[in-house]
Amino acid sequence: MTAAIGDSSPGVRGKTASLAVGRPVNRLYGRDHELGLLTDLLSRDAGGALIIRGEPGIGKSALLAAVIARAREQGALVLTAVGVQSEARLGFAGLHQLLRPVLHLAERLPAPQRAALLGAFGMSEGAVPEIFLIGLATLGVIGDAADTSPVLVVADDAQWLDEPSRAVLAFVARRLAAEPALMLVAAREGLASPFDEAALPELRMSGLTEAAARDLLASRAPGLEPVLRERLIEEAAGNPLALVELPDVLCTGRAGEGLPWPRLPLTARLERAFAAQGSGLPAAARSVLLVAAADEGDVLQEILDAASVIEGTRVTADAMAPAVAARLVTVSHSRLVFRHPLVRSATYQAASPSHRRAAHAALAEVLADQPDRRVWHRAAATLGPDEQVAAELDEAAARAGRRGAARVAIDALTGAAELSMSPASRPAAGRTRRVRRTRPWSPGRAGTPGAARRRGVKQAPGSRCLGSADAAGAPDRAPGRRWSVEPGNRSAALHLAPHRRRAPAPDLPEARSYLPQPAPRGDLAVTCASA
Repeated sequence: MTAAIGDSSPGVRGKTASLAVGRPVNRLYGRDHELGLLTDLLSRDAGGALIIRGEPGIGKSALLAAVIARAREQGALVLTAVGVQSEARLGFAGLHQLLRPVLHLAERLPAPQRAALLGAFGMSEGAVPEIFLIGLATLGVIGDAADTSPVLVVADDAQWLDEPSRAVLAFVARRLAAEPALMLVAAREGLASPFDEAALPELRMSGLTEAAARDLLASRAPGLEPVLRERLIEEAAGNPLALVELPDVLCTGRAGEGLPWPRLPLTARLERAFAAQGSGLPAAARSVLLVAAADEGDVLQEILDAASVIEGTRVTADAMAPAVAARLVTVSHSRLVFRHPLVRSATYQAASPSHRRAAHAALAEVLADQPDRRVWHRAAATLGPDEQVAAELDEAAARAGRRGAARVAIDALTGAAELSMSPASRPAAGRTRRVRRTRPWSPGRAGTPGAARRRGVKQAPGSRCLGSADAAGAPDRAPGRRWSVEPGNRSAALHLAPHRRRAPAPDLPEARSYLPQPAPRGDLAVTCASA
């Protein structure tokens, strides 16, 4: 049973830029209870895990940054992963980010676990890694690291981590009690994730009390006119990020007119505030910001190179000075980091579709030597069918399959189908699209190729298993799924068959099957089966 902790606790100051770059921690407002709770967890010998939930801007990252600082003061090893929305399609990217400082400890793992973990990261050849073995390997690496010092594992913006990484972290979180390791996972309220099924205790962060909100606003904008101050307190509704950011974009008109836009839902209002801050920047700075918002990475030189493609002239780091001065981004250790995910969201959403495509096209050009990243930017930059990009997505799906990242393979194959040739050209490809119902799935061996054929799902000749993962993200709990694909051809594309290692629930999720179907028209044969 999930325990809700601190529902009535006040909020905290705005989000820090990144846990990974070690930015100085700002003063927290009204978070004594939460900080005391997490500090107490750090001081215990036993391990465990805690989910921190709250709306955007409520201060989850600021709280984590404060805890990280205290953990390092106590000599703990801190392993961090920060989710980025555009990186969610890169299988095991979040897990690799988390384990990179201790990846050398994988040499101590049993051979099957070591092979599974390194295979997930594309660092070894071999059989498709099982997510269960990857989970065991991750637990083993963290346990070995904890032999020499306490370990704090932090996953921030977990809703944007890739699905396989979230599944592994949920698996590990349920098994940390026996290790001197604490896992803290911060996620936005209301977004589903594998952690929902993990039965972990939760800390729910609510808004600042009025007193704490006034203290924060007074520290941020001490000269604010009384009418504007009262209106902003009302509009912010206790959200610390709103209290920090909105004073910078208040209109310069009469005080009684309040904020410069109609009342909006909080997240939309903050995104609009961030977009307004960036709208007056020089063209080169705006190009850099847009590229950074479209990029799943944060390497400054990569971002500058792509911005140079857009601008048609060399863009240097000096172009970022206005954005840094406007407190939209920070630059540290050759990394460009947005101060808050809403800055990234606002920058991207405020751009026109043509400008977004230009940013993705520029990134694709710069990432020519990184095919798994390049192909997604190529696809995002494509307007209309493009068989060459579709073929590249096929290849990305095959590589993802070899790493056991089956969900990524599904996304790639689906994208390949969407970008296939126009209807006039499809007869030459000999593909068709059809949708039909199959018999209901039953527990047991439904995930095997033989069982799939018995249930009415055809398997293409020469197809092979891409891997398996859990629908709910837990390797040993919820329904599992298996995928198969005919090498090098999405027309055989994929079948997804649900199965259960443990069976009790009567309702099985929908299964999708992408099958070859020679016919005069179409791009991809799709079979849907529902319980």
